[in-house]
Order: sequence, then C-alpha cells, then structure tokens
Amino acid sequence: MPRNNFVYLKGRVIKQPFFGYVAINGSDGGEKKPFLQLYLDTPRDRTQPSQFAGDRIRVVMYGDRAATLYPTLHEGLSVSLVGWLQHRVFKRGKTVMEVVAQEMQVAGQQTPPVVDGGVMAQLQDLARQLELDISSTVKALLTFYQEGQDGQKDG
Repeated sequence: MPRNNFVYLKGRVIKQPFFGYVAINGSDGGEKKPFLQLYLDTPRDRTQPSQFAGDRIRVVMYGDRAATLYPTLHEGLSVSLVGWLQHRVFKRGKTVMEVVAQEMQVAGQQTPPVVDGGVMAQLQDLARQLELDISSTVKALLTFYQEGQDGQKDG
C-alpha cells in the first residue's frame, strides 16, 4: 500500500454492493479479476464542520478478497476498511475518485479466510464448468466454513 496515500474509514453500506469481473490492464476479452463496488455513509464528528452530517464515499476492492467478502455484504452493514485514494478516467471521459480497499472488516463478524489466487481460479473454473454462479458458490463455502468454526467453539 502506498505510504503517502493512506485511508481509514468506518461507515455503513448505503446500497446493495455490486460484484463483477473487470479486465486486467484494460484488455478486452483477456484475463479478468473479481471487482467489488459499494458506497459507504461515513458520519462526521465535531472536528469536521459542514452543512452535511456525513459523506458518501465510493469504495472498490479487487481480487480474491472482493470475491470472498461480497456474499457477506449488504445494505445497512457497518464496516471499517483500510485502503488508498484512486482517481480513474473512464473511456468516455468521466472521472471518479474512490477508495481502493485493501482490507475490510464487517462489524461483529469474523473475517472470512482469503482464498489463495490459484485456488480461487480453480473454483471459478469449476463453477463455470458446472454452470454455477460463483457468488453463490463462495457464499456456500463461507457458510460451510462458518458452521465449522461454530462447531469448534461448541466442542
């Protein structure tokens, strides 16, 4: 993570997150990586005077962590994250300033394990072969993982 561009945020997810795949290095038809986008409502405190009670901030996350977290996220959840600011220009000239989350924690939940890139690629290939939705598959795996963690606590 850049040393001169560091962001720490806490807030609530204000609409259903979006998950998809984006081309790596802008290549069409080439390799793609998981992409997560959400919007956070971050309240201000007394040290940040403004006419508004908070800020709505666009947050993105890339890679295996995005695919792992997506099934657990929904509107209204409280999350905290660490990342950096990014400025992008789209093909049609639209620009956007967003936070690229490197780590994200959902309040009150154990952080799910990050699936190794090679393992995740194999899961994605298997899901395509079986015509499964990868987000449903990852959600089922996380449920299986969570049940195993709960069983360890009980036993």
